[in-house]
Amino acid sequence: MFAFKRFATGVALATVWLATVAPRAEANQRPNIVLILADNGCSAEGGPGGFSRGIDGAEIGTGASYASVGLEWANAAVTPFRKFKIDTYEGGVATPLVAHWPAGIRDRGGLRHQPGHVIDIMPTLLEVAGATYPTESPADSKQKLLPLEGTSLVPVLADQGNDRGAIFWEHQGNKAIRIGDWKAVNPRTGSWELYDLSHDRTELRDLAAEHPEKLRELVQAWRQWAQRCGVMNWQELQRLRRERSAARN
Repeated sequence: MFAFKRFATGVALATVWLATVAPRAEANQRPNIVLILADNGCSAEGGPGGFSRGIDGAEIGTGASYASVGLEWANAAVTPFRKFKIDTYEGGVATPLVAHWPAGIRDRGGLRHQPGHVIDIMPTLLEVAGATYPTESPADSKQKLLPLEGTSLVPVLADQGNDRGAIFWEHQGNKAIRIGDWKAVNPRTGSWELYDLSHDRTELRDLAAEHPEKLRELVQAWRQWAQRCGVMNWQELQRLRRERSAARN
């Protein structure tokens, strides 16, 4: 319980900080935008009861503390969603975003339900600032930069809709892709599953058998993205890590 009191305190401080910064940003009369993004999911590391690997008796939240709230509180934290941090179910990837941008958001306190991704933050800030993303490194013109993967959230913030397209995930062998309300999930130790988030946001009814063509479409799109972005097979990556560790020893 004490750990969650710390968490609640952090949220309260963020709220106070936003209330302090927002008026200053408006007073500058510049196109300031303030974004507050929560971390994804809650970690269930340590299983039931969690763990404490810091200094004995250290106060949680200090530099001397290294603790996990464990399975029980992680489950409470992500409710009603499924699974936890590391997983690509909604419990591991869904997170709220608070935005303050008087120049672009007219309905204060309004809600947006369009999905986005953390990679959308860079394109959003570039558009607000009127800047462009470079194609080469400013330190070395011969070093070409990878293009942006995200999409600007400016239309969403302005409540004008969003043509976001596909959103992809891969984390420690856990995979997922979302296009519109369709989401395919492949846990590291399982097979691909399919969910219609418009009717099943908690991902309890696997529709893979009912819509095999839709599942194939999403899986193929995920594989194309993984190849283009250099996503490594998790088992192969683990094997290479073991070999490198053995070579050092």
